[in-house]
Order: sequence, then structure tokens, then C-alpha cells
Amino acid sequence: MSGISRVGKLLLPRTALLLCDIQEKFRPTISHFDAIVETSSRMLTAARMLGMRIIVTEMYPKDEVANVLELGKQINSVLLCGIETHVCVQSTALDLIERGIQVHCIVDAVSSRNMVDRMFGFQRMSQSGVYLTTCESALLTILCGSDHPQFRDVQKIILKPSPDSGLLTGFNTPKIS
Repeated sequence: MSGISRVGKLLLPRTALLLCDIQEKFRPTISHFDAIVETSSRMLTAARMLGMRIIVTEMYPKDEVANVLELGKQINSVLLCGIETHVCVQSTALDLIERGIQVHCIVDAVSSRNMVDRMFGFQRMSQSGVYLTTCESALLTILCGSDHPQFRDVQKIILKPSPDSGLLTGFNTPKIS
């Protein structure tokens, strides 16, 4: 196994974006749905700009993993966005890992109906080898620096204020006086 695999380095030509089960019908029940959609949209815009492979699925069909496998051996990493954290997203992530594909879960683009399932979904994925990251971190990592030709275009996407994805709920943050 190369050092790149062990540290979860993202390489643009070998990475795909997978949007898992983001459907309008879930809007009333998914915590922070609007923020998840906005952040997923940022990921999608950047992925298109960078010429990344993109997979969009609804529900959890076994063939969504097959869709990634059909991309061939050139894909070894997936950026994963979607709903619900502890069900479809987690199952997809674990299936991909079993098949030797690195998974980078974009935590500010993934949610569940409640925060308990969301947080424990993240914990379970992390325990299984999924890299937990944010939209901004993933995009800047995949660019490998400001000398990338699309850096300025992607920078415009990430410099917009991020929506509140509810990730700090439950954390004790110090009050600033």
C-alpha cells in the first residue's frame, strides 16, 4: 500500500463525487436539510469545474457501489455527500471500503433526521476507516495548492459564507467576551 493510501490523500484524477439519496421529499424530516443541499451543491459545482466523475443516486441500491466500480481502477477515492448519515451514507461508505475504495465523508454535506443518529453515523464510519472532512478542506486538498489552474474559481465557491450545518450542536464552545 502506498503512503498516499494510508494518509487518505485526494488525487483529482482518481477521485469521484458521490451524492447519495438527496431527495426533495426528505426536506421536512432531515436536520439542516437546506445546509446539506447548499454544501452538496458547492461540491457538485466544484466537481464539474474540475472535471471529476460524478455519481448521483436515490435510495440505497446495491448498484450505486457498482457504479463506482464501473469507473474502473482509475478511481480509488470517493467524496461522499448525502442522507441519511447512519443509513444510506454509512452503508455506501462501508461497501466502498470493503472494495478497497477510500471514502471521504463531507460531514457538512451529510445529515440524518436527528443529531444522535448523525453523530453516531459519523463515529461508526470513522471507526471503519472513513475520512471525515469538510467541503472546504476536501476541495482545497484536491487542488494540491494555489497553483492549480482552477484554484481561483474553486476559491470563489468556498469563500461564500458556509451555512450552519448543525455540526457544533452538542459541543461546549467557549463564549467569547
